Amino acid sequence: MPNIATETLARTLRIPAYTPELQPGRSADVVPFWGIPPVPRFPYHGSALFMWDSGSPQVPLNNIPPTAGHDPHDDLATTPAPQELGADFLLTGTVQDICGGTPCYALP
Repeated sequence: MPNIATETLARTLRIPAYTPELQPGRSADVVPFWGIPPVPRFPYHGSALFMWDSGSPQVPLNNIPPTAGHDPHDDLATTPAPQELGADFLLTGTVQDICGGTPCYALP
């Protein structure tokens, strides 16, 4: 799913985002994550958008697949933090600040 689709879904469902979402310069958007409010507090009971950066180049802005870097889609499966976040949410319905107030990173 392209990032724009993920963000549109979060806005539509009024799902807040973990902040900071990304390091400055990691999004080509004029206003990154426009219209998506931040998670108000942690622990947060409910769904939240977490962006995980594994260092892949930014995705193209037009409708073509990326050709640079590696495919990041499997990176969350090899990174313990998002697995812990997902398991905790499934068991409790709560998300924690698992990234310590910094952008979240996945292992490439």
